[in-house]
Amino acid sequence: MSETNLLDLIAFGLALTVVTVLALLGQSPEALMTAAGAGSALYAVWQNKNRPKPPSSRNGKRSGRS
Repeated sequence: MSETNLLDLIAFGLALTVVTVLALLGQSPEALMTAAGAGSALYAVWQNKNRPKPPSSRNGKRSGRS
């Protein structure tokens, strides 16, 4: 695992922990739902960032006939 991915994972974990602790301190259903949504969004962003890039085609064309 590269250093950048490790730092991203640590930052993701810290952000998720802070959001969860704040929600638990609030003890309201809205705060818990917000924490769940924020955690889900953070995970989606982190997962999308670490997804391997598709190989680029020649001449920058996306797809189709040449």
